[in-house]
Amino acid sequence: MPTWATVSIPGSSSHPVDCFELTVEALNLAERWRVPVILLLDQALSQNTTTSPRFDLSKVHLDRGKRLTPEATTKLQQYKIYELTSDGVSPYAPPGTPGVWAEVTGNEHDEWGHVSVNPANRLKMMRKRMEKMVLARSELPPCRVFGPPDAKVAIIGFGSTSGPILEAQRILEHRGVPTRYLQVRTVFPVPVHEIDPFLKEVDSAYIVEHNYTGQLARLLRETMPWHHAKLHSVLKYDGHTFRAPQIVSEVKGAK
Repeated sequence: MPTWATVSIPGSSSHPVDCFELTVEALNLAERWRVPVILLLDQALSQNTTTSPRFDLSKVHLDRGKRLTPEATTKLQQYKIYELTSDGVSPYAPPGTPGVWAEVTGNEHDEWGHVSVNPANRLKMMRKRMEKMVLARSELPPCRVFGPPDAKVAIIGFGSTSGPILEAQRILEHRGVPTRYLQVRTVFPVPVHEIDPFLKEVDSAYIVEHNYTGQLARLLRETMPWHHAKLHSVLKYDGHTFRAPQIVSEVKGAK
């Protein structure tokens, strides 16, 4: 079976506008890089009733990537649905395009889509897929940072934890504990290039999550084990959303 390069993008705001905009970007990433894209939304964010500005449809831009038009396919000498290219993205024609045909299989394939057990081909196709994770990194939704840049206490979260974290920051500030909040907007591939320098500037980081096992904290520890001692999990899994006082009570040094 091929190993698919997967980009997971969390709906990382307590507001539906960000979720709408991320959905558009998720679809564009899937088309542009020809990879599965998973949009993560938690129940609180998806089912709550809230007031929101109208979505600005004028900002919606569709990017079909290297999709071939019917006119372009007529100029091809041959159609390789998985053509090896420098950026790993193969020009493709939507199924049903007149004059072109390709095989789609769950097994390893060659450039034409035919099943292949050739080791040399396998190596090329694996590199083609996995290198997308490096090349696409600059196009993924970047993290957001809130709070004074010199704060030594950090909070990390995503999804509907954003609102309570921002409120907790204000409470902690009044109590003499300035904090920086890193809002993660891409879960996988883990944005090490953003999170690592952020963690280097703080003494401790509290990772706020709605799950039992501390899934985001585990990802950060696996990819950046040198920060293990700084990371502290703040978890809630009783079916209710976080409230700011609970986050404040978990931060060491809060009065």
